Amino acid sequence: LVPYVNELLKITDGAVDNRLLGPLDWWARLPMVLIAAVCPSPWVLLLAHLLSLVGWSMQLPFVWDHGCWSAVIEASFVLSAMAGSASISRRFFAMARAQTIVLYCCAAFWKLTSSFLDPRTSCGTLLAAELAGGLLEKISLQPNLDRLNMFLEMAPLLTMLGEFGIPLLLFFCPPAGVLLGLAFHFTICLLTVNYAGGFSIACAARYVVFLPDASAAVFDFSLLSLASLAAAASVLAMGASSLRGSVDANAVAYACWVMLYTAAMSTRQTGKMEDARRFRSWCVGAVLVAAAYGVLGPVLGVQNMAALTMYGNVKHYGGSNHLLVPTGLLQDYYSSVFPAQSFAADAFGGGLVRVDGTDSRALLNLAPIDASSLLPEQSKKLLAGIGASGKFYAHYYARMSSSDFLESLGNTGPLPPYVITAFELRRALATATGSFELRYTPLPELRSPGEWRDHHGPQVHLHVDAGAMTCKIIEPSQGEKLLPCNPADLNLKPPSSWLATLLLPYPLPLLEGDSAEIHCSA
Repeated sequence: LVPYVNELLKITDGAVDNRLLGPLDWWARLPMVLIAAVCPSPWVLLLAHLLSLVGWSMQLPFVWDHGCWSAVIEASFVLSAMAGSASISRRFFAMARAQTIVLYCCAAFWKLTSSFLDPRTSCGTLLAAELAGGLLEKISLQPNLDRLNMFLEMAPLLTMLGEFGIPLLLFFCPPAGVLLGLAFHFTICLLTVNYAGGFSIACAARYVVFLPDASAAVFDFSLLSLASLAAAASVLAMGASSLRGSVDANAVAYACWVMLYTAAMSTRQTGKMEDARRFRSWCVGAVLVAAAYGVLGPVLGVQNMAALTMYGNVKHYGGSNHLLVPTGLLQDYYSSVFPAQSFAADAFGGGLVRVDGTDSRALLNLAPIDASSLLPEQSKKLLAGIGASGKFYAHYYARMSSSDFLESLGNTGPLPPYVITAFELRRALATATGSFELRYTPLPELRSPGEWRDHHGPQVHLHVDAGAMTCKIIEPSQGEKLLPCNPADLNLKPPSSWLATLLLPYPLPLLEGDSAEIHCSA
């Protein structure tokens, strides 16, 4: 209900990752949610979750990572309900517990990149500085800078320990795992810019599968106790919102979950965690589905946006920066193949291109948006103090976000060159309208941002007017001579529609001084 409340109250300065609402949400999903709340029978719940999955699939690829996380677990409920019998809830709880643990592990796994572990570029360091700087500005403290700098330099490692710690504790000691998870997501709710409240409440809502009996027992409390819990949740939500500077339904909902689980753990009911053995085959299948979503998409190169690589500084194409696995295998394999040669080449061929300049509104909206200026001033000083770049790129918020905090960052000034796949360039051109110019450079098999930025090769000058293309090529080997070309030879037709429903690649900005690592992006 949270995104509906935010929409009805016209709250636009809240969480950046609210679920995007379409017509199906208002006319089908919302009524089913309300009906299911009043009459939670298995078949009503089954229909409600089926509608939710249909709505999610219709929005692909413009969905958040927590949308896919939720869809994986919702699919388990649908299968469990369709299997029937009196064990629907126990079977689903066992599957959902296993999937939640695996999904947390996958999110932590994708932090094992060289760029994340480097405090100069790490999203972990940037988010820690955002949290610390925002709190320092609100409570006017004079910190010990030496200790704070040490904390920021250790932030990537501490983040990984926390993200791996949550699933480990959920497996071995569920109440402790829930507590650590709530604390982790509460820090996210305090962020002033990267307030991913949608992700936090999506995860918190599913902790109930680890404390099912205890959570149910809370509703046997007296009315006075329940009123006290509601009051405590309100105080917590208002406190967190005052530190952020705004309030939304996400903060209120998250505070309610915190109070519910706090009260649940006071009942000392652990529930029946042996269900995993009883439903072993179901759990194995659920784990395989969660692991496939969590790992295979980025490895193969069929998913970028909505993958569990959020804030991991993952280099999705042009060579992997992950310490253990490759990324973008299909793009690498077909990089030198002309897209028109086969079905797979049409989807993954063409390699990488460097966009050197354009005046197309559609292409500018897809370019890397530098959101670093939105960070608190104290955060910028903290990042500068440890030699971090302080750069944060909010790719696709213009297309994805229900928050308006990026409106002041419209790409109106000169942009740095950036790298995207040929696939994304083709899709961007398919959405562009009117008359515009585009300059781009096809890249050979280079593997680092520094090499991409410094490459000096043939540059395509493309002019589009009402859909008609003309082009010329600047050839450095012939003294920067401008040569005619045939647009048909560039193969810029719209890409395969099946892949366009899955893959939404991030662009990589190329800044002076960049070498091997990539900056934080989301």
